[in-house]
Amino acid sequence: MQKFLLIIFSLFLTKTAWANPQQQAGPNTKYISPQPIPNYLLKREQEKQTIKKFRDTDQYKGDHSRAWYEKQKDKTDYYLGININYAIISNLDAELMNTEDVPGQTTTYNGSIDVGGAVGFGFTAGILKNKIWAYELELAHHIFEPTNFTSSSVSVTGGGTPPDNFSNDFTEGYNITATSGFINMLFNLGGRRTIAPFIGGGIGYSRVASENDSGFFLTYQGKLGISYNLSKNMNFEFGLKHIDYGEVEYNATRQSGAEDTFKHDLAIQSIYLGYRFDF
Repeated sequence: MQKFLLIIFSLFLTKTAWANPQQQAGPNTKYISPQPIPNYLLKREQEKQTIKKFRDTDQYKGDHSRAWYEKQKDKTDYYLGININYAIISNLDAELMNTEDVPGQTTTYNGSIDVGGAVGFGFTAGILKNKIWAYELELAHHIFEPTNFTSSSVSVTGGGTPPDNFSNDFTEGYNITATSGFINMLFNLGGRRTIAPFIGGGIGYSRVASENDSGFFLTYQGKLGISYNLSKNMNFEFGLKHIDYGEVEYNATRQSGAEDTFKHDLAIQSIYLGYRFDF
C-alpha cells in the first residue's frame, strides 16, 4: 500500500513539473517559448519562389524582352568611330583612250589594269536609336596603286591604222585615291548583347583622283560585321565592306610618258577593323 501511494505521488510531481517548467528550473531561470515566423518573411519567401518558377516560363522571357524594348525605344546614343581596312581588288577591265599614238585621231585600247590592292581608313559619327538602328556619316579614304595596263584590242576613231596591242607599266609609285562621304543606315541584330552582328549600307559621293586630275562619282556601299562590347562605352568592330564607285574616269601617265585617259568600273571588297566610342 505504501509503495502504491509513493508511485502515485511521484507521478503527480512529474506532471506538475512538466506543466510549469519555469518553476522546475528555478525562480532565476528565464524561459523562452518558440516564436512563430513573421508573416512578412513568409510572404517574401513565397514571392521569391513564385518569381523563380515564373522566370523559367516562355511568358516571362517574352514579357522581359518587351519590357526591355519599351525601356530602350526612346533612348538615343551618340558615337564616334575610326577604322582601318585593306581592300582586295581583282584586275579591272578598262578602256584607255589616247590622242598621241595616232596623230589627230583617238585611239582606244580595251584591256585590263593590274592593281595589287588598296589600303584605307575612315571616320564615323552617328546616332544609335533603341540600341538597334544606327544612322551615321562616314568619311572614307582609299589609296590604289595600279601597276600595269595590258591591252587586248585596239580601235581608231576616224579611220587609220590601229597600233599594236601593248603592255606598259605605270610610273613607279603612281597612286589613284578615292575619298568618299557616305550617309549610312545600320541594323544591329544583337541589341545589347556583348557580341552582336550588324548589317547595313549607304550612299554618297567619291572624289577619285589621279596625279593628273580628278572627278566626282556617285558611290554605294554595303557592310556587315560583328561588334564586341568591351565596356558600356567602348566597342570593337570587325567586318566586310563592299564599295561600288561605278564607272570612273581619270588621266594617268605611262612610263613611256604618254598621257592616257582611263575609263573603267571600280569596286572593292575590304576587310576592316574599327573602334567605336558611345556617349
